[in-house]
This record gives sequence, C-alpha cells and structure tokens, in this order.
Amino acid sequence: MCTVTLHRAQGELLVTMNRDELRGRAPEHPPLYFGRMNPQVRWVMPIDGESGGTWMGANSEGVVACLLNAYQPGESSDRASILAAGTVSRGKIVPEALFQGPETAVEAWLHGVFDPSPFSPFSLVVAGPEQTVAWSWNGQGRILRTPLSGEWVMESSSSLDAARVLPYRERLFETWIQEGARFEFDLPSFHLQQVEGRAEWSPFMSRELSSTRSITQARVEIARGILALRYWSNPEANSLAPPPTSVFHLPLAHPHPAHMERSA
Repeated sequence: MCTVTLHRAQGELLVTMNRDELRGRAPEHPPLYFGRMNPQVRWVMPIDGESGGTWMGANSEGVVACLLNAYQPGESSDRASILAAGTVSRGKIVPEALFQGPETAVEAWLHGVFDPSPFSPFSLVVAGPEQTVAWSWNGQGRILRTPLSGEWVMESSSSLDAARVLPYRERLFETWIQEGARFEFDLPSFHLQQVEGRAEWSPFMSRELSSTRSITQARVEIARGILALRYWSNPEANSLAPPPTSVFHLPLAHPHPAHMERSA
C-alpha cells in the first residue's frame, strides 16, 4: 500500500514515495546513514520500527530503490496474516539492493543473484542516472523486469480493491500532470491528495486500519554530484507541506554530467 512518483529532468532525478501502513504497526524511525560493510558505497534510508527494514532508500551512486507490496488475490495486509505466512520481511530487499552500488551492479544482482522466493510478492522500483526499472515478483517463477520511461512515472499498490483503486490513482496522476504538476514546496502536491469521499482510494490514503504514515523523497542532482533525502513524518493531507522532519545529504561517488540529458 504505497505510491511512488518519479520525475526525470535535465541533470536531475526526483523520487517521492508515500508509505501506507497499518495504524497499529510500530513507529517508523527517521533516516540513517549506512555503509560500514561496504566502504565503497554509502546509503541513507528510513527504518521500519517493526522489521528493521525499509521501503525506500538512496545510495552514493545515485541509485534510488522503492519497495511496494504486490498484493495477490486472497492476500491480506493485516498483521496476523503476514506473520502466519512465515516469510522474510520485504523490507530487507531495499538495503541489499543499495549495497550493490551502481545501477549496473544492482541490475546484475537482481537479474542473476537475488533470490525472491523467501519474500511475499513485491514490486521494486529502481531508478538511477541511466534508467528506471520495475522489478516485480508474484510469488512464483522468475522476477520480471519492466523498464519505465517518460518525464513523469507513477507506481502504486493497494490491498483494497486494487482493480479499481490503482486505475483511479492513475487518473488522478494524469489530471495532476495536465493541470501543471503543481508542487507544495518540495513535494509534488499529488502526494498530498486526499479526495473527499475517496480517502480509502486516494494517494494520501486513510482507512480504518491503515493510512499514509510518511513521505520520503530523494532528489539526485547527477550533474552536480549531490543527493538529498527528505523525510516527512506524519504529513497532513490537502495542506501546504511543512518543512521535512529531516534532511540527509550524500555526495555522489561518480557524477554523470551527461547522463540525464540523454535519458530526459
């Protein structure tokens, strides 16, 4: 239950993610720096207070990874069902991906080394200086690779009536772009949309047992060699976005001045 948008402009990549989670789940922890086990790569990510994993992070090679649950027919998002499944937390996938380093290494790891079988179905969106790719696994067979292109891209998941909720969010996203892709300070205002009477379906979601708990954003200025991760804890829907709860910076190990011009 999450929503991700990606924007590619000349020399810059912007990735923003709403984290939708159970109201009763342990509180999140703000982002931290990591990288002691691999001194060649550093990364920054918020922490799930229950599993110790994460839903989004970015590394010093300019790679951003976002994890969405891929709910299958009959799969529940309630905690009891998740625990009964006996699977490894999907939140472990993002840090393992970021640990690989540059996007070519992440790609090679996902394509040839990574074993998805211990996890419940998921979609992993990986964006770097050269490309954006969605890696999806439905619980059986091989992990599937789908390139994502365009100036703006949106990916979402929903445990509630996905056949109707996901097209609804896509229509909201397309309308938001057509109306000028407005921002509230640093945030695409799409991420703050909670439509009256459709709070359960909206990008900024509110349901009886779950809600949008946080917003995390990575801005990768590839030509300048700078990455900033912003984190909003408990943001408010349909309002001017407050300053982020925390901001973290990473210098890029290998700036790529021309890459974003080619992929824009």
